[in-house]
Amino acid sequence: MAIQPVEFRPNVEQVQAALRRKVVQLKDRSVPNRQIAAVLDNWVQRNFRGEGSLVGGWTPFKAGGRRLRGGGIDTSAKLLQDTGRLRISVQPFWDRDIVGIGSDLAYAAHHEHGTTRIPRRRILPEEQDVIRPILATYNRYFQTVSREQMW
Repeated sequence: MAIQPVEFRPNVEQVQAALRRKVVQLKDRSVPNRQIAAVLDNWVQRNFRGEGSLVGGWTPFKAGGRRLRGGGIDTSAKLLQDTGRLRISVQPFWDRDIVGIGSDLAYAAHHEHGTTRIPRRRILPEEQDVIRPILATYNRYFQTVSREQMW
């Protein structure tokens, strides 16, 4: 008894339609961008906890601590974390095309870039700090989409 081969021959239109669906899926990067936003937020929060440890440490207070209104110095004060307003203001954002993180507070840029009076205390990651997890996230997304059944 001979075994009969089983064949499946999709027509060209079926293949093209399936590939168009994959292309549409890959153009909408909102899923991986949301995951990358979480990576960026995690990086910033770890950087705050470590007072700039992910960027080599923030320049310490000149006076050895935060100046108090009464004239004393709080040596236990954490850099850039008096009220927590700056830390909370740093928020991730994403959509199908972009992903990022930033703050809308005017003084956030003064700390991020430094001024003549304020030393630079980097809060946000630069590309080299986060490129590996970003590429890994996009790669996982591409692999997931490309492995899904076409019909």
